[in-house]
Amino acid sequence: LRGTLKNLATLAAVIGPVVAAACTAFLVLGAPAFVNDAATIALVRRVAFPAVFATTLQLTLTTTLDGCLVGSRDFGWIMCVGSLTAVAQVSALRSVAARAGTLPAATGLSLVFGTFVARLAFYAAISSTRVLAGGGPLGRALRRGREASSPKGGS
Repeated sequence: LRGTLKNLATLAAVIGPVVAAACTAFLVLGAPAFVNDAATIALVRRVAFPAVFATTLQLTLTTTLDGCLVGSRDFGWIMCVGSLTAVAQVSALRSVAARAGTLPAATGLSLVFGTFVARLAFYAAISSTRVLAGGGPLGRALRRGREASSPKGGS
């Protein structure tokens, strides 16, 4: 189990930046294929990096962890932490919306993406900490695996 999780984490760490870079490049280079308005194209290009890059990268990493939690059937945790982070994101989005008229468009749009990155990062951080501390089904399984592989008797 530890080896599988390590392989998934490594894969996400390698694939995540590649996918994020591809999404960013697609927006920067491909925006004119979808819209003719120069101001919209400029806005998309200003927001593509770092906002879309960071969002895509964090999404890739967090969904890998979330998939492991789903695989361990930790649905209560997923729903609880997912709901709490969603409420926090809505609060942050309301704050951004309240300042919408005073912010440049690119800044406002970047902040919207930023709320999603923050939500995913918090979800991943708290969930990873729980698993690494031996909590939840996945953490208990990891702990059992460590105990089974460690020498008995302390020598």
